[in-house]
Amino acid sequence: MRRGIRVKNRPRALLTRRDFLKASALGAAAACAGYFSDRIFTQQGGAPPRWVATYREMGAVGGAIRLAVADGRVLAVEPNLAHPCGANVDGQVLEKLLGGLGDARRLTTPLERRGSRLSETDWRRCLRQIAQSLRALRPQEIAFVLGVYPDHLNDLVRLLAQALGGASVVRFDPQSLADGRLTLMDAAQGLYGLSQLPHFALDQAQVVFSFGLSGREAWLTPRVAAALRATDAPRLPAGYWVQFEARRSAVAARADEWVCIRPGSEALLARALTYLARQDVHSAQDTAFDLAAVSQACGVSPDDLQRLARRFAEAQRAVAIPGAFALAQPAGLEAAQAILGLNQERESSAGLFFSPWPPLHPHLLARSSTFAEIAAFIERMRTGQIKALFVHGVDLLASLPASLDVERALWQVPFVVSFAPELDETARRANLILPDRLPLESWGYQRTLAADRPMVAAVQPVFLPSRGDLSAANVLLAAAHQAGGRFSDLLPYRSELDFIQQAVARLPWPPGQDGWALWLAQGGWWSEQSILFPPVSMARGGRAASSVERVEALQGGGVGGVLQPALGSFRLVVAPWPDLSADEAEWQVEMHPQAAADLGLRSGDVIRLTLSDGSNTSPTDGEIELPLLLQPAMHREALALLPAPDGRRIPRSELLAFLGQAQNSAGDWALQGSEVRVISLNG
Repeated sequence: MRRGIRVKNRPRALLTRRDFLKASALGAAAACAGYFSDRIFTQQGGAPPRWVATYREMGAVGGAIRLAVADGRVLAVEPNLAHPCGANVDGQVLEKLLGGLGDARRLTTPLERRGSRLSETDWRRCLRQIAQSLRALRPQEIAFVLGVYPDHLNDLVRLLAQALGGASVVRFDPQSLADGRLTLMDAAQGLYGLSQLPHFALDQAQVVFSFGLSGREAWLTPRVAAALRATDAPRLPAGYWVQFEARRSAVAARADEWVCIRPGSEALLARALTYLARQDVHSAQDTAFDLAAVSQACGVSPDDLQRLARRFAEAQRAVAIPGAFALAQPAGLEAAQAILGLNQERESSAGLFFSPWPPLHPHLLARSSTFAEIAAFIERMRTGQIKALFVHGVDLLASLPASLDVERALWQVPFVVSFAPELDETARRANLILPDRLPLESWGYQRTLAADRPMVAAVQPVFLPSRGDLSAANVLLAAAHQAGGRFSDLLPYRSELDFIQQAVARLPWPPGQDGWALWLAQGGWWSEQSILFPPVSMARGGRAASSVERVEALQGGGVGGVLQPALGSFRLVVAPWPDLSADEAEWQVEMHPQAAADLGLRSGDVIRLTLSDGSNTSPTDGEIELPLLLQPAMHREALALLPAPDGRRIPRSELLAFLGQAQNSAGDWALQGSEVRVISLNG
């Protein structure tokens, strides 16, 4: 008897592993038809390779790439320049893509927890247990936790959740929580009624005002993100780049002008620049506007404020863009609204646009969960409301601060299924651990976040799975079919590949063209022309006008105002999430020399930082000890937490415990801008 997955509407038919692999091989072959390289053929001295066009996440942003494959080996990887999201790639990208294929830690068979031990099991037993949980539990007792990649699995799981009658779906990754992308989406929703990321036309701008951009944000195109992170390029991709930031970051070091601002003053600064730019255009002065007070609150001289506002107002193409350092802080939503509003002062020539969503399952929610929503979900787990939990694409324990008590919450869930290529921290506490496929073995699709047109990128396998493992999508489909009833009726897909093919077939391909063949060959679907439209403000008759009153409210410490840190305390500036994600790394803290002198501190001293946001649950949380480095290129009220070769080695769990779970008014994780106190440990 052959082992396989029962197929919908064919009760005696089985979709075997061999059948699935055969379909995968045919698809991969079709993808490579006609893509050969004489250059690589000559260099390798063998048969011409096949080229596979696919899409991968690369840090915070994704990119379209092409890989040359021959004899089971990747010979080359390069940007798919025909794709609107073609990304710059290098040897590190290839190493990352290939890294897990031969990893000795990679799981080779499903594992089942029996008591305190994990034992090998088989796929059919796993499918029976999952199908049983789908049949036996109430919808509110079933939950799925997904990463932000890939979109096709999110869409399939949301259809399954609907078939179940309303199961919970939580979707996030640490980067999405740490860079403030939902804060930016909420600001766009409030100003323009569009809950999506804007498109910032940086590469065509004569002037760019960047408020804390790090180069890792998801609202950057792959090309711009790569240019911002490239250390070998002397300048940034714009005419004149001004970086507003409390510390001189790598981006600020390459900008035409770095403006050192007071930490947390982004909202006030953007609104003041908006007001000054408008006054410069209309030549009307308002005596209620106190330029000196705004200057003091922002840490920028009156002359510089007026000069910068004039430069922005006079440029034909000017763009103001928020970055992670501005959004992921307590006043992040107010900063986002103010910076977007600065763009709206340039009604006819602003660089802020939106693009239509691609016509692929538009009714399914693609928005990630906020930190507040995740915290509420963890509480449901902890109180026993979740009976079955399915986790894919995110390590819950490694991604969230210990103050959320995720580990205790996991132990309260009777049935936890983890799809993982290796035993991460969450998988070690699961009841079933199912080997997950690696990126170069997978099918899928992904809606791009920073495109200038509707776009869906293709994900297709470069290699066939070495052991014929089932993908997470195939496991869930097979279990739903076994459960029968409404599950199989509402999920009429034979396999993951069938689901993707049906979705791709609904895209608006050119008449007479084979949509699936084009999808594979070019690496996705997109509009041939850029489709961008300027936003229309929902306030004040279509004009996002800042006012003297709003600036005055900020000056007075109102919502989004600049808070004065207490004596001996500072505002925290934290490295981007990729630096925080290492299992263990060396860290140090940077302080302005004058601030250190006021406290009697010297470079090399070991200090204790105490977090003062009140979000921690134990006396040891919110405290950390680090060596001090003096850094003149920062504001005196800022304190920077950064990786360093000569720093103190700290595990990620201790670092996240210190950072706590502070949130901004959009519910995002406020990693930046927390108030910290400094305690000297020397003498």
